[in-house]
Amino acid sequence: MRSCARKDEPILIFRNYNDFEIINLVNAGNEEAFAFMVDKYKYMIAKKIGKYNLGYMYDDLFQEGLMVLHKSLKSYDPVYKKTFTRYFEMNYERRLITIMKKKSRQKQIASESERLLSERMILREEGYRYRRSEMNRAYNRLSTFEKRVFNRRVVDKMKPSEIADTEGCGVKKVYNAIERMKKKIKKHLA
Repeated sequence: MRSCARKDEPILIFRNYNDFEIINLVNAGNEEAFAFMVDKYKYMIAKKIGKYNLGYMYDDLFQEGLMVLHKSLKSYDPVYKKTFTRYFEMNYERRLITIMKKKSRQKQIASESERLLSERMILREEGYRYRRSEMNRAYNRLSTFEKRVFNRRVVDKMKPSEIADTEGCGVKKVYNAIERMKKKIKKHLA
């Protein structure tokens, strides 16, 4: 970026500025100052994602962290006698907690809908309809791991890579479990 600077513009070395001065530069529209702040706080964002065990959503949460950083830079007011670092950290942690609560509610809704689905489940395959009891017997033939994969894949609509991250195993193991599930259910219902 230094090559883009005009001769009459001084090259800013942001390490010589404190956060208050850099925030004023960001609010004045200086993109280099914002890039410096992103570079400065990207490790804190990554650390917070790890703290809340949300590594499986790292890319989304990192982007969310950058948005919270931008909003925090725009709304920061030193009158409240809080450093910018603490202000941003507080805002980002609140955002992560909100995301976790939302995910928890979605899982609660999914488990409730799973219960309702299991009561009303009718599987159509080649014109046949299967009763709930037949589906439950087929489901009970699955191993514990296969049941977890089934619930995450069918009920939670998760991708195999997301399931692998959640289960802490390889993607190939998840794909193998999906294939075994299909064979067992098909064999039982045939």
